[in-house]
Amino acid sequence: MEITYYGANCIKIASKEVTILIDPVTGEYGPNPKVKADVLLYSQPTKKDIASKIDFLIDNPGEYEIKSVMIDAIAARLHTQKQEEAPKGVIYNISHKDIRILVPGNIHPNIADDQLDRIDGIDALVVPVGGRGLTMDKEAAADFIRQFDPSLVIPIHYDDGKTKYPMPQDKVDSFLQEVGAIDASHDKSIKISTRDVSEDVKFVVLDTI
Repeated sequence: MEITYYGANCIKIASKEVTILIDPVTGEYGPNPKVKADVLLYSQPTKKDIASKIDFLIDNPGEYEIKSVMIDAIAARLHTQKQEEAPKGVIYNISHKDIRILVPGNIHPNIADDQLDRIDGIDALVVPVGGRGLTMDKEAAADFIRQFDPSLVIPIHYDDGKTKYPMPQDKVDSFLQEVGAIDASHDKSIKISTRDVSEDVKFVVLDTI
């Protein structure tokens, strides 16, 4: 599977069989990426207009199978919600050919044991790091990562110099320093296969398209 980044929480996960677009950005975040996708996922409630042509839209918890891809959508509390509130966020655990990619969105970093059980054994983690009240900050993101054992971590939702956020975001270097990954690689996109799975975690910063 290949992952491409469009700013904010928006990524594209593509295989030969299916293209998945997650949290396309609009309004104050900038224009929708004009990407043709088979599946559109939202990690929190939205009323945004969709510019992409899609076949399936998922924004609720559940288990879905689309072609050869399994999508486990897990209810989760947004980082802005109180503990007693019903969860409004969705964590996406996406599986394809023995590769599992976790996309948590803007959730609270402390998740329950039953949620951990459902997402045990992930290979890649796409995690927001910008903070400032919009999402997890660098410390919370680092704590969230430690709950898992991913081979690959891709930080998103940070000050990339392109995306216009309603609140200034921290730069990705702050997060990389927090997790001791100042030598992280930078790429336009990244392809993930079973041969990339290892015991050592790798941090990759993707260029914003």
